[in-house]
Amino acid sequence: MAMKPYDPLWVEEPVWPAEDIDALGKLRKATGVPLAAGENATGALEFVRLVAAGIDYVQPSAVKNGLTAQWEICRKAEESGATCVPHSPYFGPGYLATLHVLAAKQKEGPLERFFCDLDHMPYRKSAPIENGW
Repeated sequence: MAMKPYDPLWVEEPVWPAEDIDALGKLRKATGVPLAAGENATGALEFVRLVAAGIDYVQPSAVKNGLTAQWEICRKAEESGATCVPHSPYFGPGYLATLHVLAAKQKEGPLERFFCDLDHMPYRKSAPIENGW
């Protein structure tokens, strides 16, 4: 509740364990602060439960769930009103797979990425990050 005046875009996994979907839902309803969760979730059913609990931003991982499952999770979550912001602190194939999902989905959303870059990134020119964008 103390964060609400600061109007955060979201607060990520504010309960422990992070998989306590019932507690996340109760917190969301009690505070009105948007929540993000799901980076450790595996399987579409966990994301159905997160959306049903009122979680605003779901964060499936292409590495943990697979690319096809991540796409389906994003599509179904967004049809239900949530926003899909895939968990993607990866370099290489997991990162590139996530870029494909973000580019294909209807609802625009941010890209989660590491705060640093490797010295050599073969896709740097085709997927540049400039000034945080």
